[in-house]
Amino acid sequence: MHIGRRWRDDPRNLLLRPFDGSPDDHTSLARVRNATLRAISLPEDFTEVTAEDMRQFYGRPGYTLADNAWLFFLGDRPIAAAVLFPRSLFHDRQPGNFDLYVDPDYWRHGIGSRLLAHLEQAAVARGHRVLETTIALEDAQSNAFLVRHGFAVVGQLMHLTRHTMDNLPTPAVPEGYTLRSLADLNESSDLYMQTANRLGSYDSGYSLIRPEEMESIAGSPAWDPEGVLFAFDPTGRIVGLIRASVSAGGRGYLHEIRIEPASRGLGLGRAMLAASLQYLARRGALSGDLDTAGDNTAAHGLALKAGFIVTRHWLHYLRRLAVPTV
Repeated sequence: MHIGRRWRDDPRNLLLRPFDGSPDDHTSLARVRNATLRAISLPEDFTEVTAEDMRQFYGRPGYTLADNAWLFFLGDRPIAAAVLFPRSLFHDRQPGNFDLYVDPDYWRHGIGSRLLAHLEQAAVARGHRVLETTIALEDAQSNAFLVRHGFAVVGQLMHLTRHTMDNLPTPAVPEGYTLRSLADLNESSDLYMQTANRLGSYDSGYSLIRPEEMESIAGSPAWDPEGVLFAFDPTGRIVGLIRASVSAGGRGYLHEIRIEPASRGLGLGRAMLAASLQYLARRGALSGDLDTAGDNTAAHGLALKAGFIVTRHWLHYLRRLAVPTV
């Protein structure tokens, strides 16, 4: 194991073991996660979590941390942790996607390298063909670590924010087109899921919304049928979709901006975005956020024209694994 600086404690007390699912292990995972992200995140992006937060986040049907996570201890102190996501969980994370946390007090001791090697063995044993993770561009420490270990950037994600709701653009719907909310249509959330999946299939990298995820979305406090807007063409066919929500802290978010290819270039996207911003303002949102898959997408350009600015830039890393064939 590579040692980059002197140990303050006796390294013979190191222990790597599987997550056992106990309350104490949830607490250990939360502590390591908080210590790691506090050191690598912008202050405005960091939120400390509790053991219960971790339990709820990772507590998905058919998934257990006890089979897919590991903790590193130095004596009684948790200093690192890793989580490997299995097939069929987290629709936006492919098999082999992982989280890795190392307490900054123990950086440059080879802990991350050792834990990553363990993750690779676990991923290969599960038949995963790759290891993947997403890191903020500003996190130089983690980016350098991944590059040193053979990962390559295969995609990106940009977070954009509109810091005020002043001077909002006015919706200008193309002639013959109309915008109607899910509440106006008096339809269930299934229409949103089906439409998002149909229109999303035109865009590379889109992941289908599954029924269990839709149930979770529709059951959350942020769900509001008034914030789900459909664009209809002159024949009455749905050709566009956008969803807006407001968090308890007054932050607005735009989730889906989907338009059928034949209806693009008419100004429909601008109208949908403007109408959603107007909805967020009515709901009392003080700001608006959205994510785009890089700066070469239509949604990214629309957001910039509507007063959004890039506030975070994420890089998606991948390393292929040598999975033995049977």
